[in-house]
Amino acid sequence: MSNRIFYAVQTVDINGVNTGFQTVSVNASVDFEQVFELGCLEVYENLEGVPNVEISAERAFPATGSTLYGSFGGTAASESEAVAAVAVFRPNVNMQVADDNTTPYASQGFVKATGCYVSSWSCNFPVDGFATENCTVVGNALSWDSGVGREVGDGCQTGCTSGLVVRRQDVTGYGGRRLQNVSYSVDIGREDLFELSSKSPYFRAATFPIEVTTDWEFLATTAMESDALTFTAQQNTDVTSCTTKPFFAGLVSIGDKARLTSTNYSGGDAGGGNATAAYSYVTYNQLKTSR
Repeated sequence: MSNRIFYAVQTVDINGVNTGFQTVSVNASVDFEQVFELGCLEVYENLEGVPNVEISAERAFPATGSTLYGSFGGTAASESEAVAAVAVFRPNVNMQVADDNTTPYASQGFVKATGCYVSSWSCNFPVDGFATENCTVVGNALSWDSGVGREVGDGCQTGCTSGLVVRRQDVTGYGGRRLQNVSYSVDIGREDLFELSSKSPYFRAATFPIEVTTDWEFLATTAMESDALTFTAQQNTDVTSCTTKPFFAGLVSIGDKARLTSTNYSGGDAGGGNATAAYSYVTYNQLKTSR
């Protein structure tokens, strides 16, 4: 038995992607419905519900190789086809834990969840530090496999390798505006589909439309620049944004129908802080990555 579990003795494999992970969490729960009967205070039966498993992981956004979203089918020909592919994809997850007392770290079995569903995915490109991607997958089964899985330490870098993660210099500029931070997020709601003769759902269907959001923050060089909401008092037309163009940072694209939903101008205080202008956009069923 290990003395402890720390970062160097654990690894994660999500649909074959097993490098660059920063954190992982596994949550499993099951609900019970109590059945009573007339004439008795005690519970007649505790009806066990369907177990729910949720696995969340953060990974350094890779400079080369597949992203998690891409491994789920997010590299389809168009943004809408990519979302449709991810909505039905069912990845497997293995979480390997090794003994910290042996060298090299010997396999001690692994936690596995098969036939999961993608619940959410997001990525962030900051001006400081390295870019990251986050994903959450959900399922109805979690088990421990005592067999030998991927050994911890296989394929690890030497520590001096460069060009593995995306940083600010790897993100394409944006028309001279001083871009500070870009993030993308997609949440896929699920509906359990059941059938008689089976306790677990035979499928967890995605609920469309699937909302995709992106947030862009700039170092303010003018007031609100040009991306502002246009509205005239007492008019009968819809409030619309003046921007419906494609947005992309690094390798991610949400097509050409994104609509501006909010703006924020803040900072520039008397203490010397910089002013920033932030813009939030939304679209539906549109998100892909090139790898």
